[in-house]
Parts: sequence; C-alpha cells; structure tokens
Amino acid sequence: MTVVQNTIAASLSRAQPKREEDIASSPKRLARIAGVFYLLVGIFGGFAEGFVDSKMYVAGDAAATTANVLANSVLVRMGVVAHLVDGAFFALTALTLYVLLKHVHQGVARAMLVFVVIAVGMISLNAVFQFEGLQVATDGACGSRRSGISPSSRGSFPERWASSSLSPPSATWWTSSRRSRLPIWPRRSTRS
Repeated sequence: MTVVQNTIAASLSRAQPKREEDIASSPKRLARIAGVFYLLVGIFGGFAEGFVDSKMYVAGDAAATTANVLANSVLVRMGVVAHLVDGAFFALTALTLYVLLKHVHQGVARAMLVFVVIAVGMISLNAVFQFEGLQVATDGACGSRRSGISPSSRGSFPERWASSSLSPPSATWWTSSRRSRLPIWPRRSTRS
C-alpha cells in the first residue's frame, strides 16, 4: 500500500502547476503575449491608418475632407477609438518586450520604452485632434447639424477651425500671461 501511496504522491507533485511567477515570466510566454499585443496593434492601427484615414482625408483639399468627415462621422469616431486602442496595445507591447529584453540590455530596453511612450502620446494627441475636428465640423452634434443655425452664418470649416478652441493662442497673450508669473529681478546699474 505504501508503494501505491508513494506513486500517487509523486505523480501529484509533478501535476502541480508551476508557480505563478514562473508562468508569467517564462520567456516563451512573454514572447507570445508580446506577439498577440503586436498583432492587435497591427489590426487596430491598420484599420485606423489604412482604412479610415485614407478614406476620410484628402490631401490639399479641405472641402473634400470636410465633406467626407460630415458624411461618415461614425467612421471617423470608429477611427478615433481604433487609434486610442492601438496606442494602448502599443504601450502594452512595449511593456511586455521590456520585461522580456531587460536582461539582455536594460538601457536599450528602457530607451525603447521611452520612445514608445512618446509615440503613444503622439498617437493619442492625434486622435484627440481628429475627434475635435469632427466636433468642429458637426458643431458638436452626433453626426448631424444643430437646428437653428444656418450653414451660411457659421462660415466654412477652415474658418470655424481657425476660430475654435484648438487655434493656438497668440504670442502676445502667451508672453503677457507668463510675464506676470515670472519673478522680477532687480536691474543692474549701468553707471560706473
């Protein structure tokens, strides 16, 4: 009976799952996770960049771009969401690759992480600007124009874009508002 018990105990100890740290930090598993994240980056980024952006935006023709955005506002919103999800999966890919590659060269792995974080910030900012452009083009309505405002009284899309909250502040505003916050240093006397 003891031989049977020893055999069962030995087989149960081998059947025990590995520790959670071993499973999560296995290089093969990390590489597979990074591959899945990178595949999702390709899918969402391909949809946003390859399909939506190429279908919506006409280089050098603001009127055609505005017409496309107004006609397909739902597609533009899907593109914005795809850009944001693409950025999230890109950051997750970089984090996974950092954990996988930090043992090879930690400085280079950190540099990769910094560059990806900067890229994700730019992707997200671009998505925000696309969404804000859609809001300006549709006057904040969900794909339809607000009632009571005639299209002729609102001006063209570029005029509304220039007068929107996205236009950069003038240099005089920036310098005058910053000037009041800066400390005033005593001037040196130029007399000898």
